Amino acid sequence: WEAEIRRAWLARGKKTVVKVRRNNEYQNYFGALNLKSGKAHTFKLSWQDTDETGRALEKLSKRYPNKKICLIWDNAGWHKSKKLREKLTKGQSLAHIRLINFPPYAPDVNPEEHVWKFGKDMLANQMTNSFKEIKILFEQSIRNRLFNYRSPEFVLR
Repeated sequence: WEAEIRRAWLARGKKTVVKVRRNNEYQNYFGALNLKSGKAHTFKLSWQDTDETGRALEKLSKRYPNKKICLIWDNAGWHKSKKLREKLTKGQSLAHIRLINFPPYAPDVNPEEHVWKFGKDMLANQMTNSFKEIKILFEQSIRNRLFNYRSPEFVLR
């Protein structure tokens, strides 16, 4: 957690010091972008691991009851774990979800990465008093916004 300053007016020839408080605070998220509707779903995670990912997938499933879900995601180790694969097998709680992996090292083709970038861009040059405020601003910037990934510029509606 720290302020991200991207632009500032500075006095020419003067030394500029930007002071930040560095704290070891963080928030992990699981995100899923519905490419048909443009709706971004964001779930807070306490950590990025198999158990938390499984819980996020359960929550996502509840938002789309009785629907088959195809997830295209990166190659994180906890996405490929034996425990998670077992939950995805026939007769299990997540059997209606199919997984497709992106090619390695290709974040530019992952639509969710564009959602994260948008949320981070909305935080740029904003000062807050707490990490809690940053999380609220980040989540609000994504919530109730539609992301049209079909367009080359990833236009927001």
